[in-house]
Amino acid sequence: MEVQIFEVVEVLYGREIHERDREVINIFLLAINDWPVQVLTLEGYEREVSAFIKGDTRKANIETILKTIDLSKNAWESESLVQIIKVFDTYEEA
Repeated sequence: MEVQIFEVVEVLYGREIHERDREVINIFLLAINDWPVQVLTLEGYEREVSAFIKGDTRKANIETILKTIDLSKNAWESESLVQIIKVFDTYEEA
């Protein structure tokens, strides 16, 4: 069963959650919003990112693609991937 984006929004606004979790959810929603094609599930977004970077959605793979990305063609993808790096950084700081 895939997690729908609207369900993530409901968690964000409908429950009492830890501030760091709220921050991470917001970052993910920004990343999904920045992706150039509409995705309706977290898994769909992960599949899109994985296909774009041609690998697992690990921080190292995302950082590698960000070094070579053509911003004139893939600015939205780049912005989305930068948001995902922020998620990784948030958990590294904890």
